[in-house]
Amino acid sequence: MTARVWALEASWGREVTYATSVKPILDILATGNPDKARGLRYFHSRVSTSEEMQHLLSRWALKKHARYSILYLAMHGSPGQVGIGSEVMNLEDLAYPIEGKCAGRVIVFGTCSTVAIHARHLKRFLSVTGASAVMGYKTDVAWIPSTAFELMLLDALSENEFVGPGLVAAVRKARRLARWFGKELQFRIVSRLE
Repeated sequence: MTARVWALEASWGREVTYATSVKPILDILATGNPDKARGLRYFHSRVSTSEEMQHLLSRWALKKHARYSILYLAMHGSPGQVGIGSEVMNLEDLAYPIEGKCAGRVIVFGTCSTVAIHARHLKRFLSVTGASAVMGYKTDVAWIPSTAFELMLLDALSENEFVGPGLVAAVRKARRLARWFGKELQFRIVSRLE
């Protein structure tokens, strides 16, 4: 089974005309890689409020969306938090609508510094949600290097299920990519394997 991506993206700027988006990288992955049978399937939605975020997280957690096993959060962040417009959500806020519903799923924070917190907080987040792994940056990252990395990461992750040997393979691929991109991204992975 090929994993699908459920991408939630907040605005990157204050101006309505600010057009920066991760959608083009999802479109690149969806058009198909000549090395693979078909492209990546994804759902992408902009979020403007914490209520929208919680609603879309709860929809992602429904059994009918189980094939969307990669949650990709693209927005501003800070240690233990994500930013949605002028609002901030912490890990507990994010865990609430998906509590116990994320078995076999991975959460990728395409956010600056969200995972720059003590490992026990991330492990508690995994425990509460039931997710197989959480990944993200421990520092503020530049747009182009992080976007290039996320393109390759989502492509690599899409090849696996996130249980048993599939989780081992996915974590191994993600760690290899993070090493290849270097220390400047400070990409962190916390999984049920640890």
